Amino acid sequence: MGRRCHGYQSDKGGSNLLHGSLLTGSRACTLVASETLLPSFAPTLVNVGFRPIADILTPWEDGTGASMDRFEFYFSFYGLLLGLSVAEVAGGCANAVGARKLIRLGWLTPLLAIFVLLDISSFWIQAWRVRHQAAITYPAIFIGLAVALAYYLAAALVFPRQLSEWSDLDEHYTAHKKHVLGGVLFANLVVTGIAIAYRPEIIGQLGSAQDLLYFSPLIALFFTRRKLIDAALLAALIIFYIAGAATGWFETGVSPISA
Repeated sequence: MGRRCHGYQSDKGGSNLLHGSLLTGSRACTLVASETLLPSFAPTLVNVGFRPIADILTPWEDGTGASMDRFEFYFSFYGLLLGLSVAEVAGGCANAVGARKLIRLGWLTPLLAIFVLLDISSFWIQAWRVRHQAAITYPAIFIGLAVALAYYLAAALVFPRQLSEWSDLDEHYTAHKKHVLGGVLFANLVVTGIAIAYRPEIIGQLGSAQDLLYFSPLIALFFTRRKLIDAALLAALIIFYIAGAATGWFETGVSPISA
């Protein structure tokens, strides 16, 4: 979810971040680490021994004098997986459009694709906001892997793998929407849980307007069976992202309705 991340400060407004995608929202929280920065050095392989990998890679040098900070190192892994998720949706969309004379596109799958792309994008933004807290540890890498894989699997199911097996994308949507939305929901819940683990005091911030406007339609989609309702809920999620970004709500936390 591209919103703000629980318990963190935005680059601009200085207000509490309630959500993020990894950012929870969607989310920045997988990258949460100790606020104490580790000493900067570049040990040789001979002297590394069994010291924690976080110490070894703060920062990392490639032997040519160029250094890579912790965020760059982490995001080179995490960002690649998110990029593959975007490529899956984009490739599926291109194939479907190319076969539009053979298969009915409908509205549900395109709306789902737009929502998934916006949700993935929000993780990129939140990752940047918490770049100074990036940690190179096994838990951070494993959690980032779990979140990124959840997105990849969700993205891979937005469009059919074999278009010839379907005559209507709405039918494919009905058969796979719970898997796609389940991956998105899993990613957001994981990073929200991590944020709470690091900052228990933010529990009182749960249930904000942003939380309700995001999670309510997302969860409702698991139970609806009418195409018109699904389209309306997906449109609401898309509008949530576009309006929040356009009005600065994600940055300041001030609702455009109450402003």
